[in-house]
Amino acid sequence: MNQAEIFKEISGQRRSIRAYLSKPIPKQIIDQVFTISSRAPSNCNIQPWLVHIASGKVLENLRDILPKNFSSGDITFDFPYDGKYEGVYRERQFASAKAVYDSIGVTREDKEERQKQFMRNFTFFDAPHVAFFFLLYTLSDWAQNIPPSSSHSIVV
Repeated sequence: MNQAEIFKEISGQRRSIRAYLSKPIPKQIIDQVFTISSRAPSNCNIQPWLVHIASGKVLENLRDILPKNFSSGDITFDFPYDGKYEGVYRERQFASAKAVYDSIGVTREDKEERQKQFMRNFTFFDAPHVAFFFLLYTLSDWAQNIPPSSSHSIVV
């Protein structure tokens, strides 16, 4: 199998997960994954990102406070976001939401259950670990409308 076929096979397995086992991943495996991924290319190899893993008590504290803060309006994003998309991006957003809610039997009309499922974002879908990616945007004029740093998360 050539490299393009390998990449096609691996990327074809990509999916969005919203249910996790409670079993933690051994630190050695997490370290190995991030060691390998640190080889990702970046301009002039500056690798303008930091990664922090939250697990255990820290993660449980986040699961407790984030839903409360979001519900009370006491949370802000560190990047411009209003949740509104146009054109093909809106179509993809709707298709993604439909696939998620259909998979768990929640209808579009069931606003209460949809909101409950949405709030699971703030508990990281019960994953045993969360990786926070902090991207530094202070390096170029191209980022003039983006805050000095921005964070994103992935659950593992």
